[in-house]
Amino acid sequence: MSPHHRLRLLLGAALLLAASVCAEAASVAVVNGTEITEAEFIAELREAAGHDVLFAMIDNRIVLDAFVKSGLPLLDAEVTEFVSQRFGSMENYRSLAVQNGVNPDSYLERVIKPQIMLERLAAQELPPTEANLLKYYEEHKVNYATPETVTLRQIVVGTQEDADKVAAALKAGQDFAAAAKEFSLDPEARETGGLIPEVPVQSVPAPILQALAPLQEGQYCAPLSLGQVFVFLKLEKRTPGQEQPYEAVKDRVQQDLLAFQTSRENLIALRQRLRQSARVHIRDKSFKGIEEELRKSSTP
Repeated sequence: MSPHHRLRLLLGAALLLAASVCAEAASVAVVNGTEITEAEFIAELREAAGHDVLFAMIDNRIVLDAFVKSGLPLLDAEVTEFVSQRFGSMENYRSLAVQNGVNPDSYLERVIKPQIMLERLAAQELPPTEANLLKYYEEHKVNYATPETVTLRQIVVGTQEDADKVAAALKAGQDFAAAAKEFSLDPEARETGGLIPEVPVQSVPAPILQALAPLQEGQYCAPLSLGQVFVFLKLEKRTPGQEQPYEAVKDRVQQDLLAFQTSRENLIALRQRLRQSARVHIRDKSFKGIEEELRKSSTP
């Protein structure tokens, strides 16, 4: 090696050593004349948050690698739409980020884009082909049926004595609507004869639904004691639920399939599968436990 070449190497090593010393000596704050060095700050930060930061960085890398491997694109328009759905607009997002001391571009890369990628990967697992949509429809057909409904009349009174009067009047043959107009506490019920327009049975409170179960159309039940009142109910009409054909609800099926794929539970499961299949080696012994956590953790 020539003296000139050796001299260049020595100068390079000296410059690297000087840069290292400067980094260690640099300070981030001075308190009453005492410096808090960059090295001290980094050591404290590493101990306090190093585990969580490294875990998140590894998690994001796992998702990114899976997304790249899938060949799916990530378009700017998709990112804008995702942000707009959650923050109103990209401008609102950036404004809120700055107000909360967050770098909007950094947060976009570290948090938002990995979430979009994970959702895209989840959607790819069960794409909305005709076969998949039909399968989902058949498995959830009850969700697409028109619900069973009931039309009712009610009489509401405030005392047992009044309830006995109503019961006697109905037993004597008084029309239920006429009795509602005469006895009900509710002014609206008195005007309408106690009519309750058609309502889905799933929205009817359980005690009332139980009382209605044995009734045929035109029949009424014994008074129910509900809190401070007594309620008579008459079943005017019961309309059974009806299945809707696939073609009539296809758009809803597609929306529901996507919602299922990107549900929190499904995304947790997908992230866990990606973690378990990833090859992760932690070189820093102080963070070695992350490898085991990645295999066991179920928290996204």
